[in-house]
Amino acid sequence: MLDSIDFDLTSFRAQPLPSEHELMSGWNAISATPVVSVICVTYNHAEYLEDALRGFLLQKTNFKFEVVVYDDASKDGTSEIIQVYAKKYPTIIKPLIQTVNQYSQGRRPTQIAFKAAHGAFVALCEGDDIWIDRQKLQLQYEILKSKEISIAFHSAVELNVDTAGKRIIANHSLGDNFISLKDSVKGRGGFMPTASLFFRSELMEKNLAFFENGLPLGDFFLQMILSYSGKIYYFSRPMSLYRRNSVGSWTESQKNKENAKKYYGDMIEGIFFLHEYLKSKPESYLLAHPLFFYAKSFLIDSRKPISSIFNLATLNGLSSLPFRGVCIYYYLLGLLPFRYIKKYFNGFNGAKK
Repeated sequence: MLDSIDFDLTSFRAQPLPSEHELMSGWNAISATPVVSVICVTYNHAEYLEDALRGFLLQKTNFKFEVVVYDDASKDGTSEIIQVYAKKYPTIIKPLIQTVNQYSQGRRPTQIAFKAAHGAFVALCEGDDIWIDRQKLQLQYEILKSKEISIAFHSAVELNVDTAGKRIIANHSLGDNFISLKDSVKGRGGFMPTASLFFRSELMEKNLAFFENGLPLGDFFLQMILSYSGKIYYFSRPMSLYRRNSVGSWTESQKNKENAKKYYGDMIEGIFFLHEYLKSKPESYLLAHPLFFYAKSFLIDSRKPISSIFNLATLNGLSSLPFRGVCIYYYLLGLLPFRYIKKYFNGFNGAKK
């Protein structure tokens, strides 16, 4: 079981892969419809993709699963790698290869791939990440048999491509446990590693309209929709590896200050939209926490004085609060009035209406 910070890529790559027949021999029944759909979105991941595919094919399950591998018109040979594996594993690997980059056209690859998936459950893993525990799918499937649970995730090993350093991320508790909605929301998108997400496909289907509004970095919004849909379960064992600063990754793109500033502005807009979408939920006010974080980051990257953050508490009569009240206001954030914050940020270049 490769589930620790001592995970070694060389040893991982040396493991023999089962044939498709061998892999399928462990399934209780072979039906036309898979139980789980793995969605793997790739773009110029030729250097990493075989590791991701290997992680899928080493999974040991008693149910049928498929792997929808979506390539968004890569230019580095990624699609050729997909075709080689699809030929060897035609029942499992389902290629979805674009000839025109859809992301640049404003379409979200994960949503496109989801529409091609058939499983009652969905697991995500991008083409530059790896599943390092053979029991990952089986464990998450077993826990989601409880219909009260809407999403399961786990900790991960983070590999910094620049330094080769490793650390455990999303290490939220000493053992497997339920996670509160408050902790999920306050943790923002990094709280759940993308390659750890496992959820019911019906929840995605019910909310597809929300995800077709061009929101940035869909992981955060997907996590929020799922977190507000039921209970959240956490496995403490790291069952995937996340490559930080890999070529073409989001973490690499955020090194550019202008990219980061645009991202913060887009996130502010997206959270306003999400709050409106979830306003009927009893705890939708918790979204004030990530909103405040991105608002502060946007101000800093816009070279606005940090003190201008305090304007958030002085708009529309809030200036009448005593200083202690303002401190409590910031501490709790549950009373953060979205309409006031939206009015304030609509005045900045880069935050959209």
